[in-house]
Amino acid sequence: MYQVSSPENKLQFDKYYFFRWQYLRKPLNKKLGSERDDIESTSIHRMIINDKGDFSGSVSGGCVESAVLFLRLEDFILIQIQKLKLDILLLIRQKED
Repeated sequence: MYQVSSPENKLQFDKYYFFRWQYLRKPLNKKLGSERDDIESTSIHRMIINDKGDFSGSVSGGCVESAVLFLRLEDFILIQIQKLKLDILLLIRQKED
């Protein structure tokens, strides 16, 4: 499953910011470093870690209303598959009852 937590050390923040750059700024041909702005110190930062301990996504924003969730496509697909499996299991149980 996935775990959401705040980056707590330099390595985690480096991965967090690199992820933001890689998926949001790099496709726009922006330089590394452009993923940060003037309100980083007051923003909410959350990272999404998959069950292997890999960095899978981030949530950030100066306020909750502006938070945006980013997930790697592979992880999004895995989540959808897990939901589909759960739906199938529920249908099987309903049919058995």
